[in-house]
Amino acid sequence: MTLNSIWKIIAENPKISTIILITLLSLVEVSKIKINPWTAIGKIFGKFLGITALSNKLDALEKKVDENQATTIRVRILHFEDELQLGKQPSKDSWDQVLDDIQRYEEYTQSHPKFKNNITSASTAHIKKEYFELLERRAWTTKLSKE
Repeated sequence: MTLNSIWKIIAENPKISTIILITLLSLVEVSKIKINPWTAIGKIFGKFLGITALSNKLDALEKKVDENQATTIRVRILHFEDELQLGKQPSKDSWDQVLDDIQRYEEYTQSHPKFKNNITSASTAHIKKEYFELLERRAWTTKLSKE
């Protein structure tokens, strides 16, 4: 059997040619050759189906959710500081929450330098100052127990 006659058989039988093509592509994929035809085909279909665009939209949505969460944390920090300025006595749990918020907010702003983060600087400094003063006076039992 010659190469020409094999080619005619393959050309006349599309099922056989498909099986041969899949087998060859699988062998190339499995072999140590750095060619990955299935990956390339997957990328082509992914672009055709819009998966790349969907992935980009999901990334943008995740970024927006993170920014909204950071903004919400910032609002809680500012609200807590406003209450301190008004002379309110926060509970121990409120102190714990705001200190956690401050830490998370500072971590977010450090890892996202384009995020507008200078809004809470004075408030955060005041909250931390008040917290350390409470610790120095050991006022947790007297001042915080009133809540």
